[in-house]
Amino acid sequence: MRPRLLGYFAALVLMMGAFAWAINDRMPLNFDAERERTQLYQVTRDGQISNVFSLTIRNLDDQDHTYQLSVAGLPSLSLDSRSISVPAGASRLEVVTVTANPDDLQQPSHPIVFTLQAQQDADIRLERETSFLGDIRR
Repeated sequence: MRPRLLGYFAALVLMMGAFAWAINDRMPLNFDAERERTQLYQVTRDGQISNVFSLTIRNLDDQDHTYQLSVAGLPSLSLDSRSISVPAGASRLEVVTVTANPDDLQQPSHPIVFTLQAQQDADIRLERETSFLGDIRR
């Protein structure tokens, strides 16, 4: 037993422990939220401002999940879709429309946060920040 050999053994045990912790601590969900680039915003028939977002949801778990989608950041935000099912090990592209009252828009761009949470397990939860665009000159 030489000191160098003991050092190598300690480094190997430390790396194996870090690897095991990283595997055990990973979130079995990943998602991206991107605003559609083709159109900045739309004005609906009832005068609301809407933005279209593409959500790419990846279920990294070994069981199917139904996720609850919510959005926050402005008082009058509303979603057209709230529940998304993704099979185990699969990904899904979901296009959602977020609508807001133009009276709540104080600037051209507002930060908003999408929250995706598994209905079966409250520990599976992620948030993504993006921006909501609108015309304040109205």
